[in-house]
Amino acid sequence: MTKEELLRVVRNNNSTIFEFPERGDFGSNKWRGNTSGYVIASLIDKYKAKFLCEAFAGGGTGSDVAACMQIDYQGFDLFPTRDNIRPLDVVNDDVPDEISEADLVFAHPPYYNMIQYAGKMYPDPTGELKHKDMSYMTYDDFVKAMNKWLCRWFASLSGGAYFAVQVGDMRKNGVFKSMLLDMVHLNVVQIIHKKQYNTMSASRTYNSSNFYFIEHEDIVVMRKELSYILGIEMPKKYEIDIRNSKTATWNQAIHTVMENMDGRNKPIHLKQLYEAFDGYEKAKANQHYKEKIRQTLQMSKLYNSLGNGYWQLASRNVKLNVA
Repeated sequence: MTKEELLRVVRNNNSTIFEFPERGDFGSNKWRGNTSGYVIASLIDKYKAKFLCEAFAGGGTGSDVAACMQIDYQGFDLFPTRDNIRPLDVVNDDVPDEISEADLVFAHPPYYNMIQYAGKMYPDPTGELKHKDMSYMTYDDFVKAMNKWLCRWFASLSGGAYFAVQVGDMRKNGVFKSMLLDMVHLNVVQIIHKKQYNTMSASRTYNSSNFYFIEHEDIVVMRKELSYILGIEMPKKYEIDIRNSKTATWNQAIHTVMENMDGRNKPIHLKQLYEAFDGYEKAKANQHYKEKIRQTLQMSKLYNSLGNGYWQLASRNVKLNVA
């Protein structure tokens, strides 16, 4: 494919929805998890890149695209497959000098353990590479490693350079994980959604399941500003007992407590509710919390009085209005 032919294809996708049914004749088709070469070519064209650096260079897709686009290229991977891809542990090794010279960095990291590489996609006779391979990490360690190299490499960019990272969502054994939500965001200027083709999930029937199959990936584009300041948005997860929440109403808290006590199928006595709130912040903040519990039960349609201090959750047809 010539550069002109390649540009004709990618310039037909000039929106935040990328649809490239074919990978193009780029990289090794035996390398599982390769992205479409058209994705990298579009980024090169959009951001007028003259020097592309690539992490997780894998089967050589970025190398072939850069050659077709007639720009300079340097790739990095635990297991190099081309002369212009150097061996590198992107998480722990020093950031290569070339990152400071690139005007575009592209990375398509493994999607957790969806595909494992060391010893499977490429040989690892000593087992050394497996210990560095992010696709063998626990998800928590995977996210920490991903955010570590993102911050280090982004900080090494020159002002005005772009950093594009292609990430995905996954569901394994019913558990949903999103790299987009868990990755660090560093001065994001664009998020592009890429339609996936020939996915494993698309070949299965999920009509009876309570989720949709995943048919997209995201490309997060970040730009390094010429500044001493790095704009960092770090995801952080919190867990809070609703009985300690300052924002939850008494109605919401009582409803949750009664649901956990199976209050739809069996009667709950006021003493059980008092004990359930005793010692928690909502009770500490209201010295008359017992009276508040009784008042809430009496005023809300969510609860039915059974007499003698017993209460039960009303029918599910009654909706809790959470404004």
